[in-house]
Amino acid sequence: MIPILIDTHLGLAFALAVLSLWLTWNAYQRRKLPEHDVTPGYWKIQNVFQAGVLLQAALGIMLVIEHVTPKDRLHFIYGGVLLLIVLIQRAMRPGHPVRATITQDYRRFNEAWVLASLNFASFLMIGRAITTGIWGF
Repeated sequence: MIPILIDTHLGLAFALAVLSLWLTWNAYQRRKLPEHDVTPGYWKIQNVFQAGVLLQAALGIMLVIEHVTPKDRLHFIYGGVLLLIVLIQRAMRPGHPVRATITQDYRRFNEAWVLASLNFASFLMIGRAITTGIWGF
Protein backbone atom coordinates (compact mmCIF):
# COMPACT_ATOMS: atom_id res chain seq x y z
CA MET A 1 0.00 0.00 0.00
CA ILE A 2 2.76 2.48 0.89
CA PRO A 3 4.64 2.22 -2.44
CA ILE A 4 1.38 2.96 -4.27
CA LEU A 5 0.82 6.07 -2.11
CA ILE A 6 4.38 7.26 -2.70
CA ASP A 7 4.16 6.71 -6.46
CA THR A 8 0.77 8.41 -6.65
CA HIS A 9 1.99 11.34 -4.54
CA LEU A 10 5.05 11.80 -6.77
CA GLY A 11 3.21 11.27 -10.06
CA LEU A 12 0.51 13.73 -9.06
CA ALA A 13 3.21 16.27 -8.17
CA PHE A 14 4.65 16.10 -11.69
CA ALA A 15 1.14 16.33 -13.22
CA LEU A 16 0.35 19.38 -11.06
CA ALA A 17 3.64 21.01 -12.09
CA VAL A 18 2.75 20.64 -15.76
CA LEU A 19 -0.80 21.85 -15.18
CA SER A 20 0.39 24.89 -13.23
CA LEU A 21 2.73 25.82 -16.08
CA TRP A 22 -0.13 25.52 -18.58
CA LEU A 23 -2.35 27.69 -16.37
CA THR A 24 0.46 30.23 -16.04
CA TRP A 25 1.06 30.41 -19.77
CA ASN A 26 -2.65 30.59 -20.62
CA ALA A 27 -3.26 33.48 -18.22
CA TYR A 28 -0.02 35.22 -19.21
CA GLN A 29 -1.14 35.26 -22.86
CA ARG A 30 -4.32 37.14 -21.89
CA ARG A 31 -2.67 39.82 -19.72
CA LYS A 32 -2.45 42.51 -22.44
CA LEU A 33 -5.80 41.91 -24.10
CA PRO A 34 -8.42 44.64 -23.61
CA GLU A 35 -10.62 42.15 -21.79
CA HIS A 36 -8.00 40.36 -19.73
CA ASP A 37 -10.47 38.27 -17.78
CA VAL A 38 -9.83 34.57 -18.20
CA THR A 39 -12.51 32.34 -19.69
CA PRO A 40 -14.93 30.07 -17.80
CA GLY A 41 -13.01 27.13 -19.30
CA TYR A 42 -9.85 28.40 -17.61
CA TRP A 43 -11.63 28.37 -14.27
CA LYS A 44 -12.69 24.76 -14.84
CA ILE A 45 -9.05 23.77 -15.39
CA GLN A 46 -8.09 25.86 -12.36
CA ASN A 47 -10.64 23.86 -10.33
CA VAL A 48 -9.02 20.61 -11.49
CA PHE A 49 -5.64 21.94 -10.39
CA GLN A 50 -6.99 22.98 -7.00
CA ALA A 51 -8.66 19.59 -6.48
CA GLY A 52 -5.35 17.95 -7.40
CA VAL A 53 -3.54 20.01 -4.77
CA LEU A 54 -6.08 18.95 -2.14
CA LEU A 55 -5.68 15.31 -3.20
CA GLN A 56 -1.91 15.77 -3.01
CA ALA A 57 -2.23 17.11 0.55
CA ALA A 58 -4.49 14.18 1.53
CA LEU A 59 -1.97 11.69 0.13
CA GLY A 60 0.82 13.45 2.00
CA ILE A 61 -1.12 13.27 5.26
CA MET A 62 -1.74 9.55 4.68
CA LEU A 63 2.00 9.05 4.12
CA VAL A 64 2.85 10.87 7.35
CA ILE A 65 0.33 8.71 9.21
CA GLU A 66 2.16 5.68 7.79
CA HIS A 67 5.45 7.17 9.11
CA VAL A 68 6.81 7.94 5.64
CA THR A 69 8.34 11.41 5.66
CA PRO A 70 10.39 13.38 3.11
CA LYS A 71 14.15 13.68 3.47
CA ASP A 72 13.85 17.37 4.31
CA ARG A 73 11.21 18.92 6.58
CA LEU A 74 11.02 21.98 4.30
CA HIS A 75 8.81 19.78 2.12
CA PHE A 76 5.93 20.48 4.51
CA ILE A 77 6.43 24.25 4.26
CA TYR A 78 6.27 24.14 0.46
CA GLY A 79 3.08 22.10 0.64
CA GLY A 80 1.58 24.55 3.13
CA VAL A 81 2.45 27.54 0.95
CA LEU A 82 0.84 25.78 -2.02
CA LEU A 83 -2.36 25.28 -0.01
CA LEU A 84 -2.27 28.99 0.85
CA ILE A 85 -1.93 29.84 -2.85
CA VAL A 86 -4.98 27.67 -3.59
CA LEU A 87 -6.98 29.59 -0.97
CA ILE A 88 -5.97 32.88 -2.62
CA GLN A 89 -6.95 31.48 -6.03
CA ARG A 90 -10.34 30.49 -4.62
CA ALA A 91 -10.81 34.04 -3.34
CA MET A 92 -10.04 35.38 -6.83
CA ARG A 93 -12.97 33.54 -8.43
CA PRO A 94 -15.62 35.68 -10.11
CA GLY A 95 -18.39 36.58 -7.69
CA HIS A 96 -16.31 36.07 -4.56
CA PRO A 97 -16.46 38.97 -2.04
CA VAL A 98 -12.65 39.27 -1.83
CA ARG A 99 -12.45 39.68 -5.58
CA ALA A 100 -15.23 42.29 -5.54
CA THR A 101 -13.34 44.30 -2.91
CA ILE A 102 -10.06 44.14 -4.84
CA THR A 103 -11.65 45.19 -8.13
CA GLN A 104 -13.43 48.13 -6.46
CA ASP A 105 -10.43 49.41 -4.53
CA TYR A 106 -7.82 48.77 -7.21
CA ARG A 107 -9.47 49.69 -10.48
CA ARG A 108 -6.51 48.49 -12.54
CA PHE A 109 -6.98 44.87 -11.41
CA ASN A 110 -5.63 42.56 -14.11
CA GLU A 111 -7.06 39.10 -13.49
CA ALA A 112 -4.84 37.38 -16.01
CA TRP A 113 -1.64 38.83 -14.53
CA VAL A 114 -2.63 37.92 -10.95
CA LEU A 115 -3.56 34.36 -11.92
CA ALA A 116 -0.41 33.90 -14.00
CA SER A 117 1.65 35.02 -11.01
CA LEU A 118 -0.19 32.73 -8.58
CA ASN A 119 0.11 29.74 -10.88
CA PHE A 120 3.81 30.37 -11.48
CA ALA A 121 4.32 30.56 -7.71
CA SER A 122 2.45 27.23 -7.53
CA PHE A 123 4.86 25.76 -10.07
CA LEU A 124 7.83 26.95 -8.02
CA MET A 125 6.41 25.47 -4.80
CA ILE A 126 5.69 22.15 -6.49
CA GLY A 127 9.19 22.05 -7.97
CA ARG A 128 10.79 22.73 -4.59
CA ALA A 129 8.52 20.17 -2.92
CA ILE A 130 9.64 17.57 -5.48
CA THR A 131 13.33 18.30 -4.90
CA THR A 132 13.04 18.27 -1.12
CA GLY A 133 10.87 15.16 -1.16
CA ILE A 134 13.12 13.11 -3.42
CA TRP A 135 16.64 14.42 -2.90
CA GLY A 136 16.38 16.36 0.33
CA PHE A 137 17.79 19.65 -0.98
